[in-house]
Amino acid sequence: MVSRMIAAPAVTTLTLVDEPGYNTLQITVSGQYLSTSHTQSKLTGTVGAWLDVDHPSETTRELTLFNGLIAGSDFSATGTASSFGFPLGTYQLNATGLAGTFFTIQAPGTVTPATGTFNAAQHRFVIDQGTVTGNALGQSYQSAFNSQNPFAGTGSGTGSVTLTPAGADADSILYQVVVVVPGVSVSDSMLVGNPPFTSNVTVTGTGTIKAAGVIDVPRSGYVAWTLREGIGGAPFNGDVNGDGVSNGMAWAMGLGSLPSAAAHLPRVTSSEPPEFEIPFANGGSRAPLWIEVAESPGVWTVLPPEDCSAGENPLSVGTQGTVRVAATGASRRFIRLRTEE
Repeated sequence: MVSRMIAAPAVTTLTLVDEPGYNTLQITVSGQYLSTSHTQSKLTGTVGAWLDVDHPSETTRELTLFNGLIAGSDFSATGTASSFGFPLGTYQLNATGLAGTFFTIQAPGTVTPATGTFNAAQHRFVIDQGTVTGNALGQSYQSAFNSQNPFAGTGSGTGSVTLTPAGADADSILYQVVVVVPGVSVSDSMLVGNPPFTSNVTVTGTGTIKAAGVIDVPRSGYVAWTLREGIGGAPFNGDVNGDGVSNGMAWAMGLGSLPSAAAHLPRVTSSEPPEFEIPFANGGSRAPLWIEVAESPGVWTVLPPEDCSAGENPLSVGTQGTVRVAATGASRRFIRLRTEE
């Protein structure tokens, strides 16, 4: 395993597309005594997207949506009211000023890399601004969509994210991103009318959200780290802070570029017999790390996994806490960590 297989994180803003069959809520208004009415609301807006892109396979394991800014076009519904064939007049419903958001319920949102598919129920659509007015069964009514009374629901079925290469430069690769979240279903209801003719009017909306954009993805997790740390172009084997630990090792261990890495280097314990311990930062490691040992410097071998408290070697991405290397009884022993870009 080498770090070219480690996905590179990147963020972009996607725009809801204007294409037939997408970003249109099919609105249904129904209720006791009321004929069913159908209409539409067109969705526009943007949503942020976080992906973890693997360049060789052009896939991602993560799709986290955030900061959706969505607007829905006004809609109206009309119909008739009756009871056992006896006409009770007409009804009308008008919805205006619709706006809301679109986001992943619990980050990170997961994707199956091999297929680019995901469970659409991970993502929630909410209209929490807007006014509904109208009249039915002899009563005028007004209601508002807000945080306490949202027009909300989740996707359903299988969504998809597609990455298509769209250019490159020395530090990054551009991809065209297309995200489709099907089965979005939202609903709300309100009680209207006067006794004995009252009705719980239900308004439902269903549709498929599709958003697209371009994402600029660093060529590796290491390059992404250098850009975040403000040291773009710093070599993997360089040492920008002069602490004796390479930039690449600081990245792999989950550290920053400026603080000294001394507190996280392998060290000898005070136990008997002495062991080695490797204290990791709370955020966890960012890349696989091989523990290598030697009886004399220059002749290194990979530590058997059973001699490591983590039970694996290389150590996985996300390793936290203190990893211990068991004593062997040898008169002397050296240890080092290795990673690859």
